[in-house]
Amino acid sequence: MAWEWLPPAGTVAASIVGTVGLVAVSVRAAAAGRQTQVDVAKVQADAALTKTLLDEKRALYAKFLGLADTARNKVADERKRKAALVQLVGHDESDGDEVELEGETADVEWSAELNELLTEMSGLRMQIMILSGPEMARKAGDLFAVVRDFARRKATESDVMVELVAVGDAMHVDATQP
Repeated sequence: MAWEWLPPAGTVAASIVGTVGLVAVSVRAAAAGRQTQVDVAKVQADAALTKTLLDEKRALYAKFLGLADTARNKVADERKRKAALVQLVGHDESDGDEVELEGETADVEWSAELNELLTEMSGLRMQIMILSGPEMARKAGDLFAVVRDFARRKATESDVMVELVAVGDAMHVDATQP
């Protein structure tokens, strides 16, 4: 009678093997889950680093392009003021000579503000080189050269605008694609 209440030996062995098997499967599943968590953390860290790099590029590019546009505006405004003075007075009194100056042929004096803008642009080119590599630094250098040439009357304002748009487009692409 007592034997009727005890399970057969095969059932006991099967339940022990089943329990050990479930524990082994649970251990493997837990290990796979931990590995998945590690992989997800690595992907998230890489994504965060990429986002940080792109954010730094955007800020640097925006500052560089803003300085270039400000320098262009500064030179253009100085030329307009000088042209207005020439038109009003008939010659440039600040030069001390009687040579009449006309519009684009009038000399542009490099103000301290313009010099600061160009110096800061030059420094940002080096940061662009470090952050984005030589190709983007070359494009930034081209824009810097056109702005400087515009101040020296070796380039036109439209030359600056064309270069500003081209470099801005390249920087936009670089700052939006990981």
